[in-house]
Amino acid sequence: VKERLDAKESEWKQKNKGIAHFDYYGLIEEMLMDERVELDLKEGGIGADIVVSTDMQLFHRKDMLLGNLHLFQPIQDWFPIRSEFAEMSHPQGYFQPSLLVPFVIIKNDEMLKGTGEILGWEDLLDPALAGKVAIAGTDKPAGKSVLKGYWYLYGEEGLAKARHNFSVLSNPAAIFDAVDRGEYPLGIVPLLFGTGAGKSGHVSQIWPKEGLMVIVSYVAVKTGAGPEAKELLAESLYSEEMQHLYSQRGFMIPVHDRVEPKQAFKERKMRFIYPDWEWVEKNDMNVLE
Repeated sequence: VKERLDAKESEWKQKNKGIAHFDYYGLIEEMLMDERVELDLKEGGIGADIVVSTDMQLFHRKDMLLGNLHLFQPIQDWFPIRSEFAEMSHPQGYFQPSLLVPFVIIKNDEMLKGTGEILGWEDLLDPALAGKVAIAGTDKPAGKSVLKGYWYLYGEEGLAKARHNFSVLSNPAAIFDAVDRGEYPLGIVPLLFGTGAGKSGHVSQIWPKEGLMVIVSYVAVKTGAGPEAKELLAESLYSEEMQHLYSQRGFMIPVHDRVEPKQAFKERKMRFIYPDWEWVEKNDMNVLE
């Protein structure tokens, strides 16, 4: 994806449409996205014309972007988004989904022999599983999103139980390796990191009966950004080519209304679980920080 975006940057320069420059933030970059945004807000604004992130906390926290809507413009009608994903958009159209990152439960079948069947998210709150479920670092988007999902589904009690039951590892890849090696019988990972049976041959997936928790990757466009911002997004993140790439290679769920998700999603007809905006507005997201 990064290579495609860099190619789009060069293409724009060659066409003299204006300067398009992509800055990247994240675990393998010099700075995390929330650190960049926090610095910008301290200086009184947002440096970039376009903000794209899978860190939902950026868009849900009132001390971050949700409390600074005056810095952005409504973009609700800019892109061809599937009707079933429309409610993911901010009610006033300031933040729009660009893709969904689904989570699944992975298990070590050998370690779970002779135990009760695990069918969904709520089963992982069983006190008998305390310390036996691995999730990614809760100081990063993946881990926070899992805890937020439990908070949304099962309230404050569910959040407290999740924090008690779950063991925190560094990242999703480390979770898969730990479950594969038999260090943990269960883990929660983005689907991208949960495919295959592992070296042991004992790893398998559970697609929870309640539905798939998802991270929504949101897009926001700064007030004053011209029509070239819409054009750039339409030719990059929201293009059919890029949405197809996310879907087929990244095991993510496209939002473009002409790009189909992988067959596994269509066959299972899964519900997608994500916090609605009314719930977000009522709760203090800093509880997760």
